[in-house]
Amino acid sequence: MALTAVGVAVLGGITWDRHVLHDRGREQVAVVVQRTTVQDGSAASPSLRLRTEAGRDLPGPVTMDLAVGARLTVTMDPDGPAWSPGGRPDRPLWQATGTGALLLFQSVLLLRISLRRSRT
Repeated sequence: MALTAVGVAVLGGITWDRHVLHDRGREQVAVVVQRTTVQDGSAASPSLRLRTEAGRDLPGPVTMDLAVGARLTVTMDPDGPAWSPGGRPDRPLWQATGTGALLLFQSVLLLRISLRRSRT
């Protein structure tokens, strides 16, 4: 039950970010300002810090393999922290469907637990 709630929260957040970026997102060029290597398990992977040409630092590292000074297109919400590498995303259909399915599963599970007779 708790895992379903976590799944709803995570997938719902992704769905909301994608919806916002689809509706209000603006494509901008970002520059790689820092490149570090992160050890994850048995292999090292690159981690990038990006800054838009307007000077706004983008939150969170990006796991791409680009050199410092490289430019890439990002889509960002001008009013918030949501952003994604690449152009404007499509409508978040599969994410919204997944969130709805998890909510339905959680509702059925809660209904079944609440209607179950107590064993005394």
